[in-house]
Amino acid sequence: MSNQYFYHSFSRLLKGESRSNNNKRAFQTLESILKNGILFVPEEITLPFDIQSPLKPIVQHRVCFTLIERAELSGQTEIFGKFSIEFNTNILRKIGITPAMYLPIFNYDDDRHLENVSSKFVYRLLKFHQEAREEADQVDNDLQRAFKTFDYSKISSLQSKKQEILEKRAWFEGLSNMIYPLDNKRYTQENGYYQQREWKLPANLTTNGVDTTEIATSEQQEELLAINQKFFSKEINYLDRELPRCMISFFLKIFENQHILEHANKIIVPRENISQVNKLLTRYNVSLKVEEL
Repeated sequence: MSNQYFYHSFSRLLKGESRSNNNKRAFQTLESILKNGILFVPEEITLPFDIQSPLKPIVQHRVCFTLIERAELSGQTEIFGKFSIEFNTNILRKIGITPAMYLPIFNYDDDRHLENVSSKFVYRLLKFHQEAREEADQVDNDLQRAFKTFDYSKISSLQSKKQEILEKRAWFEGLSNMIYPLDNKRYTQENGYYQQREWKLPANLTTNGVDTTEIATSEQQEELLAINQKFFSKEINYLDRELPRCMISFFLKIFENQHILEHANKIIVPRENISQVNKLLTRYNVSLKVEEL
C-alpha cells in the first residue's frame, strides 16, 4: 500500500511577510475553506512566445496538490505554507484530479522556444480553443436568427451543433488547465517544477452532469480581498475581458453530500495554531483530525 498522500498546503510566503503574519493569513484561508469550500484560483500562464493576438493567454482555474509521503511534508511547507490538508489518493481521483502535464515549454538554455515540440503543442491547443470559441459564438448567432424567423428546420440541428461545439471548447479549456512548464530559468533549477510532483483539480468538473464548483459570490469576493487585497484584486484577461481575480474564482464545498474537508484525513498545522484550528472546526461543525507539523 502506498504511503503517499495528496497535500494541499497554504499560504505561500509573500516577499517581506513574517512567518506569524503568514500563519495568520493561512488561518483566514482555512476559515474560507470551511465556510465556502476549496478555492480554485485563476492564474495566467505566461508563455515565452507571442500568442496574445489573435489568441489569448492561458488562464487556468485549478487547485493544486502535491503527492508525497508525510515525512516529506516539512520541506514542502517551507515553500507553500505551514497549513496542509491531507487526502487519500482515491477520493480526489474520484472528484477528477489529474497529474500536471509538465511540458518543456521554456528552453532552459536559450530563447528559441518555438523550436520546442511542446511549445508548438501548446500554441496549437490554444489556437483550437480560440477557434472553438469563435465557432460557438457563430452558431449561437445563427440559432438566435433561426428563433426570430421561426425556422424550426434549422433550430434543432443548430441546437445539437451548439452543444457539440461547447463540449469541444470545454475539453480544450480543461486540457489547458493541466499544462505547466517543466521548469523556468527565472524561478527554478532545471526540471524544477517537475520535481514538485503536482496534481491539479480543474474547476470545470461535473458530477452526474451537475457542475462541481460554483463561482464566487459578491460576499465571497469581499472575503478573498480581505485575505490578500493585492493578489485577488489583480485583473486577469479572461474571455476578452479584464476582470479582478476574485470575480472569476470558484469554490468546491460539497462532494457526495459532505463538506469537502470531511473527505480529508487531517489538517497539519504549526503547534501554536492547533488550539485555534480545533475551535474553528468546532464552530463550523466539521470533524477533522488536527496534527502538529
